[in-house]
Amino acid sequence: MRRLEPEPREAPLLTSGPGNRCAGLRLSKVAIHFRMRLWAKAAGLEPFAYHQLRHTYGTALMHGERGNLKKVQVMMRHRSITSTSIYLHPTRSELDELQLSTVYSDGVKGTA
Repeated sequence: MRRLEPEPREAPLLTSGPGNRCAGLRLSKVAIHFRMRLWAKAAGLEPFAYHQLRHTYGTALMHGERGNLKKVQVMMRHRSITSTSIYLHPTRSELDELQLSTVYSDGVKGTA
């Protein structure tokens, strides 16, 4: 059986500040969530979860990439395309466009 090597770690995107005893080290998920709650409260926003931002980002990516599920899968770092498919939310304009482009058996577009 082939042994999988661990992926090399990337440089941290978020690190602790210079006044911290762990300055420059990668922030944990708990630390990021804690800071986000503080920033949201300071901005007068309703409490929200980090994952809500990730979901919003994934949905925005899907619309920006015009439904290219494979590209979004790579950007979101999902192992399974099924995980990425949750971002396939059609917008109102996409639904309207789909209705207008639908051709029924009588040849009239956009009517039921």
